[in-house]
Amino acid sequence: MAIARLSATTQTYTDSVYTLTVSHDAGTAANRVLAMGAWDQGGPTYRITGLTFNAESATSIVHNFDHATLEYGCNELFLLGVGLDTGIHDIVLTRSSNDANGMTIEGAVYAGANQSNSPNVFSSAKGTSVTSLTFDYTTTVDACWAFSNGRTTGGSVTGGTNFTVFSGGSGGRAGDSNASLGSAGSKTIQCSYTSGNCTLTSMALAPAPAAAASTGFFFNV
Repeated sequence: MAIARLSATTQTYTDSVYTLTVSHDAGTAANRVLAMGAWDQGGPTYRITGLTFNAESATSIVHNFDHATLEYGCNELFLLGVGLDTGIHDIVLTRSSNDANGMTIEGAVYAGANQSNSPNVFSSAKGTSVTSLTFDYTTTVDACWAFSNGRTTGGSVTGGTNFTVFSGGSGGRAGDSNASLGSAGSKTIQCSYTSGNCTLTSMALAPAPAAAASTGFFFNV
């Protein structure tokens, strides 16, 4: 079964909160996963404490910071496959302290994906006053999809190689490859920005394992 994006969601930048909540329909299709990008603009320490869907905890996959040396501006990816409920429930992002710096969440539900709470591969990058970030990672199975989150402190995120934007606001966008990455091997993930201190996080979602083939033999007992 090939991977397909079912539905996307965004909760826009919200200041002065400990939690950020958005209701989302996870659907009922087979082999679904929830892939989310989270953003905490504040610092100077890592403050994101978790993301849940209907109180089921997603797994934190990778995070990076837009500041050159301090833990300001955290861009983090979460994945929930095993335990993902069907239907409409709340996605909740939490952090350990509250200030005037806001948070956002954006992402999507995918069908046809391997429901392990670990992606096939992941990576991240950051840059100060840049207009593009790029890295390669190596998938180990065919037909993965890339899910990525790009953030900037100034300007906008426009996507790029294997990064088609589908959700988010002017300072940050979630996106994916919008198709299979093809055969296993090295894949380039690139995102363009108009300005600012920028981060890029990405993970490759593997397809669901193929169903075991029937032998076609039947025995009477």
